[in-house]
Amino acid sequence: MKVREPFICCRTNNSRYVLLYPILSATDPATTTIDANCQDYGNPIRVDVAEAISIVNATPICSESGEDYYVILQVSGGQPSVDAAADYIITSSVGGVVAVETASNTFSVGSFPTTGAWDITVGDGVCANAATNGTSPSCCPACLAGAEFADTTYACDGLSRLDLDAYADLTLVNEYPANAVLNWTFVVNSGAPIVDMTDLTSVNITHSGVGCDAENVTFTLTIDCVSDPNLDLIAGTHTVYVYPTLDATDIVDGSTTCSAEVTPVVACADLLVLLTMLMV
Repeated sequence: MKVREPFICCRTNNSRYVLLYPILSATDPATTTIDANCQDYGNPIRVDVAEAISIVNATPICSESGEDYYVILQVSGGQPSVDAAADYIITSSVGGVVAVETASNTFSVGSFPTTGAWDITVGDGVCANAATNGTSPSCCPACLAGAEFADTTYACDGLSRLDLDAYADLTLVNEYPANAVLNWTFVVNSGAPIVDMTDLTSVNITHSGVGCDAENVTFTLTIDCVSDPNLDLIAGTHTVYVYPTLDATDIVDGSTTCSAEVTPVVACADLLVLLTMLMV
């Protein structure tokens, strides 16, 4: 018996295929009998029944730069599972997304921007579509590529012009540098210095002018991520000691006399050490 060319449909029972036979009609089916030895039923038609399309796995992974990401998609079922000439149709509502088959029934779908979510629909033109979606992966640096810095500046003239922006080129992360966001914060440790961070290439820290002691402030550089503003990797600190400006060997500030003497210090050769004496 010859079987006609297969016809494909989606799975509705437990069979991989069924055979459909032409049925001869009779004027009175209740009384008419057909002798199989005398009648030709014709050739049966093979119908391949495909499993429903299924998304086995969908895993988003960051690109090397971290500026975008791809979804590794594994699928099964549908017309391609019973017809080697058939293909899956993979689409997304995100524009510009392309699916590339990297292994049997495995696709790299993308790219998607790290600022947005992803969605994928899989079809074959015959069976019902399958769909899945998810959020952007965290394409963020995990740690610094080097050690934290801990720098100190002594402002001997009462004013420090500190270039914090220079640290942007010196601070390296282990991965996804394009997504790293540098944030500077500061804490006043003593006194009440005036801090102006309007221009990070020339941050001004000015002595308050109150008293004779040095005032100091610590700047901390943290690394956040475009997709995680609370990443808060600590890159390092820079502490600035700023001294009041002296116009004479001895100056009087209220009832306090500040006697200045020059003490050679490696960090600041002409550092003014202020000895405070309470005048009665």
